[in-house]
Amino acid sequence: MINPKNTATTTNVSYAELQRIPSARDPWVVLQTVPSVVVDRVNVGGAESGQQSNYTAKGAVTTENTWSIDGIPITDMSALGSSQGYYDFDMFQEIAVTTGGADAQSATPGVGLNFVLKSGSNTPHGSTRVYFENESMQSKNLPEELRFLLGGTTGKGNRIDEYRDYGFELGGPLFRDRLWAWGAFGKTDVTLLTLANTPDRTQLENYSFKATGQATRDLRGSFTYFRGEKLKFGRSASPARPPETTWNQGGPTEVFKGEANYVVGNNLFVTGRYAHVKGGFFLTPQGGLDTKLIFADDEGIGRAAGTNSGRTARSRIPRWMGTSSAAGTRSSSASPTAPRTWTRATPCPATASPPATRPTRA
Repeated sequence: MINPKNTATTTNVSYAELQRIPSARDPWVVLQTVPSVVVDRVNVGGAESGQQSNYTAKGAVTTENTWSIDGIPITDMSALGSSQGYYDFDMFQEIAVTTGGADAQSATPGVGLNFVLKSGSNTPHGSTRVYFENESMQSKNLPEELRFLLGGTTGKGNRIDEYRDYGFELGGPLFRDRLWAWGAFGKTDVTLLTLANTPDRTQLENYSFKATGQATRDLRGSFTYFRGEKLKFGRSASPARPPETTWNQGGPTEVFKGEANYVVGNNLFVTGRYAHVKGGFFLTPQGGLDTKLIFADDEGIGRAAGTNSGRTARSRIPRWMGTSSAAGTRSSSASPTAPRTWTRATPCPATASPPATRPTRA
């Protein structure tokens, strides 16, 4: 049957589908199952669950994508198209993905995700889970002739060192037929090994709570709280970025929402909502806040900390890193034919601060 009044193209992924379809456990994996949505990566065994995927549908750009929890927008306004946080996969009752024809409440034409959280009822219910995997559970599909060409220092490539996902959710009546509550806790801990065999660790910790009350036959109210925090140790690790040159990332996202529904009559009801979303994250150098950003080599040429020793030619240093008045930049008397080798020398303090623009969320 065709409903001529429904112009939106929406895919509703039910709780049963979320739990029974074998896949990695994050919303970006769910997007891969939605018609017309193209995602930029394949999440094998949860290896990408600590990172946000890029995705698009029907010609819309990625910055036009939107995110909501129980109808409250939580799109990251400093990284448009991204989510403010990460999620406990077992807190969803349903995920609705709209790829076209959204109503006037949607500010952009991109993909719109709305997470419907679970809630309490007169019947007590709950669940728990524990998932685990490590490197010994993985297979290797690199041909022998490509192992040391593409597999990094160990010939094994990027891989999971250890993956853990555990938590629980519980709901039920506080006062039967009047007041119900539901809550959940989940934690995901993913440690990857990069091509250089250095660790890249991500921890995701989530708390969620929803209380619903029926004051009268016509008046109903609810309160929702969500807190998600990402801790990442070794962001930007690569063959050219040893651990001491990477970043540690942290910072929680919190969502508060209150809602009241009042039935005026058979043909009229009123809904009022108030919500507050608090987010943001920070980046701290893993080598410490006193780590110098600029080093001077034996020729007096300024180089960025973390340059790959013996293999990288003179690199351009971003202006925001600053320079040393003594040897932060190449002097006019330096020989243009000097050998391109790296020698760590006396650190030169940076004289300028990093740019004030906020880094993109990852």
